[in-house]
Amino acid sequence: MPAVVAAAIVGLFGTAVISPAQPVCRAGESCTKPAAGMTLVFTSTRGAVKSVVTTAKGSYRIRLAPGTYTVRVAHNRIARIEPLKVVVRRGLLLRRDFAIDIGIR
Repeated sequence: MPAVVAAAIVGLFGTAVISPAQPVCRAGESCTKPAAGMTLVFTSTRGAVKSVVTTAKGSYRIRLAPGTYTVRVAHNRIARIEPLKVVVRRGLLLRRDFAIDIGIR
């Protein structure tokens, strides 16, 4: 269950990982890595667009108005992100983690 924090800052925070991060995943080894330096783009149903760049550890924090947003990775047409849609609620800073598939096969 996502973390919910009552806060003056309304928006989202969390981490983004690349998964899979290598063509072959081996038992006992992580198949993910932090999505460092990736730009996450949030587009509201009203057309407002905001973006944030992830840190070296894949974490991010962004202020967003309440509403529903579609999320994508900037400058990467093949990357798929889960979840694709997020909802920001009034008066809350919500944790949303993302898994990004960059097409490694």
